[in-house]
Amino acid sequence: RSGWSHWARLLAEQAARLRFGDPLDAATFAGPLVNRKGVEKVLSYNALAKKEGAKVLLDAGEPSDKGCFLPPFIYQANEN
Repeated sequence: RSGWSHWARLLAEQAARLRFGDPLDAATFAGPLVNRKGVEKVLSYNALAKKEGAKVLLDAGEPSDKGCFLPPFIYQANEN
């Protein structure tokens, strides 16, 4: 697991640097989800992962109130 922990930490660090926003901006990695329903669905999966014991490696925060932008989340599955 120690090797995995190293790579998982690096992945989370890189994902935290990604820029989410205007898809027409060349510096943007990813744009918004299609609609609020999509945001709510992703958030429900995030809540379920946490409830089932997944280890949070990256929780970049709350969705934007200016559109359907959702920051990245990375989880490590539990042993179950």
